[in-house]
Amino acid sequence: MFKHTTTSNPIKISLSFCRSAFLILAFLGLGKVVSHYSGDVIPASVVGLIALFGALSLRLIPVEWLQPSSHFLLKYMTLFFIPAAVALINYIEILSLHWLAIITSCVVSTVLVMVSVGLGYQRLNR
Repeated sequence: MFKHTTTSNPIKISLSFCRSAFLILAFLGLGKVVSHYSGDVIPASVVGLIALFGALSLRLIPVEWLQPSSHFLLKYMTLFFIPAAVALINYIEILSLHWLAIITSCVVSTVLVMVSVGLGYQRLNR
């Protein structure tokens, strides 16, 4: 899908990783500023992600500039969910009382998202 280029020069590798991490953090910072001045209606991470998507779509930033740190983040993404999963232990009583409602809402919302994405995709492909 993406051409992952590797070079043998460790300085080039480090600089490209720093550049890609800086770009991601810069768009997060831009999202924080926009979200703050807009009254925190939309979360800063979502605003930053939309801005980054816009910059990539308009080809203001080459995708290759983001690949080093994005590959790293995607490789270890599952580790980011561990603290949230461990924190659920604090709410085990609430979870045990309302497990049926939680499971039902998860299944229904998943089905709704899958159906709406499928219908949207079919509509766009006409």
